[in-house]
Amino acid sequence: MSESVDLLGQCLGHHGEFGKELVRCYPTHFSVFAGMDVVSALRNYLWRFRLPGEADQIGRVVEGFAQAYFLQNQPTKPIDVKTCVEPIAVGWYVKQPYTRTDVLCCAHCGTIEGESDNDLCVCEGCGIVHFCRKCSKRAHYCGHAVGGRIGYGRACVHARDQAGQLDMGGILTYKHMYGLPAAAKVQLDHVTWGKACPFKTEDSVMVLAYAIIMLSTNLHNANVKKKMEVHEFLRQNRDLNGGSNFPGDYLLDVYSSIKQEELKVMTA
Repeated sequence: MSESVDLLGQCLGHHGEFGKELVRCYPTHFSVFAGMDVVSALRNYLWRFRLPGEADQIGRVVEGFAQAYFLQNQPTKPIDVKTCVEPIAVGWYVKQPYTRTDVLCCAHCGTIEGESDNDLCVCEGCGIVHFCRKCSKRAHYCGHAVGGRIGYGRACVHARDQAGQLDMGGILTYKHMYGLPAAAKVQLDHVTWGKACPFKTEDSVMVLAYAIIMLSTNLHNANVKKKMEVHEFLRQNRDLNGGSNFPGDYLLDVYSSIKQEELKVMTA
């Protein structure tokens, strides 16, 4: 077993054309990637061979993984390049990220409460998810109230549902355009709001995979004194998902998984 994982690692890291082709083709045979979250997929993949030691070799390994993972986990909606309207990341923006000290942060960009005099505002539709002033203007693209203040969106409904805050009969209260309270009977559609893959490009998978590897080192290496917090992880990955952000609660789940268990790779 040890010899086989050593040999496979050497082949994947080989600088010749065969090695470069193998490192692209090998991960495409991992059909288990389909529907698997990116952290679990990375754990599954990196435990199959001895990871090469050179930076450019590791880069090719991560690039091959990203290509295969994205191929099996396509975006839920196409990006409208004409209007630059970003599609809703289906299933996300339903949980509020916090720092380790329970300080609120923007669910889209990671800005913390009071940072640079930028106060956070809670979405009036759900009363749970917070956005900074800048991100609140586009909260409706995340499935929340328009501007974070008028009406409600699908993410509001499911945020309330997860928090157990929907009234009996599925009644949701919110503010309409005149700022007055209103109520609506909502129908939970768990099928269309199932947590879909939020990646927009293959490059975004590769960038986040690198970030996950670095996060694991930061959180679990005893020599690193300053541990990264949730909001810092969100800010580190701003604008890296096809030019936009990853959903904050998606990155929160990634962070929590790595914090709970180190990302292990086979070493010599």
